[in-house]
Amino acid sequence: MGSGRSFFLQKWPDPVASPQNGPGSNLFLPRKRAAAPPQETVVGFAAMFLSCLGPAAWVLGHLEDYKKRE
Repeated sequence: MGSGRSFFLQKWPDPVASPQNGPGSNLFLPRKRAAAPPQETVVGFAAMFLSCLGPAAWVLGHLEDYKKRE
């Protein structure tokens, strides 16, 4: 087996000029989807906000309790 560097140095085919890409082919680009309804967007943003900032807010809110423990 050769070194792993040859994997990164090989020439990759150009996705635009590739002969497999005919009209209507979605080989490299995903198909466009319909826009999500506003309710779904709000629920998604709220879930991401709570899952990322919720634990940090909990720790900051109970910081004095953590300082009292020794």
